[in-house]
Amino acid sequence: MISFKPLSGTAFTAIALQLVPTSAHAEEIKESASTEVEPSETAQPGDAESGSNKGQPADASQKAQSRQEYKHHGAVYVDPLGFLLFGPSLGAEVALGPVGLGATFRWFNPGLLGKALFLDEGSKFTFSYGLGLNAQYYFLSSLAGPHIGLAAEYLHVALENEGSRYKTVSAYIVPQLQGGYRYGWKRWFIGGVAGVGYAARVSSRIEDLDTGEAPTGAYVQNESSVYGTARLDLGVYF
Repeated sequence: MISFKPLSGTAFTAIALQLVPTSAHAEEIKESASTEVEPSETAQPGDAESGSNKGQPADASQKAQSRQEYKHHGAVYVDPLGFLLFGPSLGAEVALGPVGLGATFRWFNPGLLGKALFLDEGSKFTFSYGLGLNAQYYFLSSLAGPHIGLAAEYLHVALENEGSRYKTVSAYIVPQLQGGYRYGWKRWFIGGVAGVGYAARVSSRIEDLDTGEAPTGAYVQNESSVYGTARLDLGVYF
């Protein structure tokens, strides 16, 4: 017959100490286990994908920074090319984000092309002018770079003929599609604009220079036509 002798309290304690690790040793085991189980931060799945997208916000930031490099609030300019075309003009523009809203005043009298189209022999301009509004969208920067937009101008054209003693006054509305490029520095800029539209006559009258009344049987020829023009802007930012 086999019998088992119960262990004494001292022997049982010794065996328990051999089987149960100390608290410090348990901490080491837990730390090593967590190190082996947790994936490395530099090798997480999707890091390659996220890394490939990291450049996108940076590119957007660079574009925004490029647009804000010289943030112009407005501009004023003159157009000396008008002396060869339909008269020199003076313009002003304010920036609303990428859009420039502008107004122009044109002195029609000195324009050489305008004289060739409107004046007959013995005729001359009296005070003739144009008032315009326009809106331009700038693709790259505030009031600089390539742009496209819409414009409308009111033209007041007055002619006198000393030989026939007549005076004619005509008014035109000229809607236009415009486009161009403006090269800007911090304070100065130079730019070119081309426009095409239609000059529609909205009113006209003829007067006798001596009496101020309309002569019998006389009329103003309708000169509504397709209209094309260009501008050379020299100006300053503010």
